[in-house]
Amino acid sequence: MHSSERFPLKVSITIVRSVAGEVFILAALALVLQNVWLVLVLLLDFGLRAIVKPQWSPLRYIAAKLISPRFGSSRKDVFYSPKRFAAAIGFSLSALSVAGFLANVALLSAIPLLLLSLFSFLEAALNYCAGCKIYGILMRSGIIPVSWCPECVKL
Repeated sequence: MHSSERFPLKVSITIVRSVAGEVFILAALALVLQNVWLVLVLLLDFGLRAIVKPQWSPLRYIAAKLISPRFGSSRKDVFYSPKRFAAAIGFSLSALSVAGFLANVALLSAIPLLLLSLFSFLEAALNYCAGCKIYGILMRSGIIPVSWCPECVKL
């Protein structure tokens, strides 16, 4: 999960929080409307941000071009490695929810969406990234190499 040419070293916190707001809206709508298509959008977007190339993410594009510019010009950057880890968690939760929809198991589709809603709300509204906190714990425990993000050990 460390940085490479496909993945940036740092990202704008304003864009990150804007994407989290979008995820919150989509996850909450998917939960309320019981709409698997919205979850598939989340699955695709998390996959792009965690596995493929975050610059291809439609939610990131909307956040960068339409949402975050409305929050002013201050640009504080944060390390991408923990955000990528959080996106991988989002990908897993979205996949679990899709499996729940396909298996017609309401709790299996709903619980991951509730978690996505909670985590994305915390990031968007309070600048608290649960995935980033887990990432820091895993680094301090030696499970994730410190070389992937030396600054992240402080998380």
